[in-house]
Amino acid sequence: MLAATWVCFLFRGALYSVVLPIWEGYDEPYHFASIQYFIATRSLPGLYTPISREVEASLHFVPLSRAMGRQGIRKPFYTHDDLWKLSPEERESLEKKFREIPSSWANESPPGAMPNYEGQQPPLFYALFSLLMRALHGRSLASRVFILRFAAIAVASLVIPLGYAVTKRITGTSETALGIVALAAVMPEFCIDMARVGNECLGLVIYTVLLYVATRIVEGPAEFGKLPVAGFVLGVGLLTKAYFLTALPALLVIVLWCGWRWPKEWKRLLSLSGVAVFAALAIAAPWYWHVRKANGAWSGLVNASLPRRSQLEVLAQIPHVHWVDGLLSLIVSHIWYGGWSFLRAPVVWYVFFGTVFLLAGLGLLLVLFRFRRPDKSNILIGEGHLVMLVSLYGFFWLGQLYFVLLLFISLRISTSPGWYLYCLVIAELILVYIGLQAILPRRTRPWIIPILTAGFAALDLYGMHFLLIPYYTGVIAHAGYLDCVSPSRIRDLLGLGVHNVARRLLVNRPTTLTPGVLYVLWLLGLMGTVWIAIRPWCLRQLNTLGSATATTRPGQGCPLA
Repeated sequence: MLAATWVCFLFRGALYSVVLPIWEGYDEPYHFASIQYFIATRSLPGLYTPISREVEASLHFVPLSRAMGRQGIRKPFYTHDDLWKLSPEERESLEKKFREIPSSWANESPPGAMPNYEGQQPPLFYALFSLLMRALHGRSLASRVFILRFAAIAVASLVIPLGYAVTKRITGTSETALGIVALAAVMPEFCIDMARVGNECLGLVIYTVLLYVATRIVEGPAEFGKLPVAGFVLGVGLLTKAYFLTALPALLVIVLWCGWRWPKEWKRLLSLSGVAVFAALAIAAPWYWHVRKANGAWSGLVNASLPRRSQLEVLAQIPHVHWVDGLLSLIVSHIWYGGWSFLRAPVVWYVFFGTVFLLAGLGLLLVLFRFRRPDKSNILIGEGHLVMLVSLYGFFWLGQLYFVLLLFISLRISTSPGWYLYCLVIAELILVYIGLQAILPRRTRPWIIPILTAGFAALDLYGMHFLLIPYYTGVIAHAGYLDCVSPSRIRDLLGLGVHNVARRLLVNRPTTLTPGVLYVLWLLGLMGTVWIAIRPWCLRQLNTLGSATATTRPGQGCPLA
């Protein structure tokens, strides 16, 4: 079952990689250009280093999201709405020019090209993926982008076995562990976030490894020897994404809790923590010292350094932030945001899943209250595991809110990308499951995972077939007073024709991606989604049947037989 779930995630990720147009992934062209720069110079770009001539030229020939169109790209450029207003001849001409971009331009940075703001990122992802990019030398730009996307999905898929190991250790049951990782595999925004050239895939895997190590540490003195391992993993994470800085106070809380729980182990805890800190600093400190000197902020993030202010001046802006807007943007972009075009599903989806998260949060508060009682028999998680999960996930949320503050100071908007939260998707889903278990009636608890899985699968199928595919093929577009994109109707897609939809989806894709390949990927992705959705329901029915059989009196037949 675990292997089947893993394969289904790979199928789904491959489908999203093909459906999303080139550069539609969040910040994708800039991550790709950073890999090119690393290959050319064996160093990372600075904040004002221009993107490669190859990427810069492609921005004028492929359809872009409106968000990219507002980043100061020189004309001509075309949004997805603009592309399908052109004549077939004009679209063919643009695609031809895109395919004829010389691959040698990957090593050139023309003057006046857009600066690569991903120069603020740590180097590990770019160093690793540059090895694959070198092996793709001579291939077309489209082929390189989509092969790197498939590689990112392959890396991200490691969260399935790793998340299973974490969840089984915390909950103690294989069934729940399999349900949690299957739920993660079917979350649509999770796949959208991973199906792109970007360092999130590596951040996800490293954070899940750190989660597993922390899970072992809080289990008792016999596991305290894992602290140096946690320090090593944290150091590697800090060379991947700056948001690993939020794990530093979380690990401190974990160590303090262990010292409170086993006071005789304080000396050992302190010595092992010292080794962990040394390991993390030895790996990551040189990079962060470099970015501190270059950007003026330890995180290296441009929003943290511009405009230059003291921390007191930054914190003084807290009352001026529109926190409700910031929280809504985090939740909406975490549930479903449709790639860099920022498409949105109907409000009912956000209300449903937002209500689920709210109930789970209230349930967690109830669990924390129950830990104060002498009788803890009805609590489904150990205290140490709960402290660990809440610390890691809670401090990451504080980091997200701090980023809202930084964006408000630099851009005067109250927002933050909620897709960053997927690096802790396993911790999030365990907390949601525990919270819902605590607050919902006992008879409904066995249906928590089946209902959530079915809900995310339905959102996935709806978003893919009524928003993403119709928008990227010109069936729907921005319109109306609010300039929003309304979902497609079935007759609109059927009116264009399945073959025409496939041909339009394959514009600017590698020539090896034919309509036949697309049909196979679509079928495999659909089957994977449906299988993940119906598996927990079938398992519930089998458990119900088994319970009925076990409680039948001798001599009676099973009433469900």
